[in-house]
Amino acid sequence: MSIEEALQAYLIGNAGVAALFGDRIYPNVIPQTSPLPAAAFQTVTTTGDDTHDGPSGWTEITLQITVDGAAYLATKAAVRAIYLALRGYSGTLSGVKIYYISRENLIDGYNEGSKSTTIRQDFKVQYLEV
Repeated sequence: MSIEEALQAYLIGNAGVAALFGDRIYPNVIPQTSPLPAAAFQTVTTTGDDTHDGPSGWTEITLQITVDGAAYLATKAAVRAIYLALRGYSGTLSGVKIYYISRENLIDGYNEGSKSTTIRQDFKVQYLEV
């Protein structure tokens, strides 16, 4: 399972996130017909670690999670639920060994097309690629 699939499954299964999003956490793009709040995730950067013997398997990605919501404060609450689920996480998700997750960035915005609040947060995820 990929790191993205593991994180998606983890977020959908997290009680605090599921209470606000249900299963509306999508790869890459939030469908236009999705009820709000909804989230989409995408990998923005990927770096790996090589040794003299070849790849070590250690990988770090920046995962951007975009949340669209109907109102600013409700969207902020939805963003916070994702943040609380991911911050400082370490452990194994669906066979993927995660060393640490930290939030690196938080950006408020507005989606003119859907007339919704859009908030993006970037997470550094350090894990062992298998």
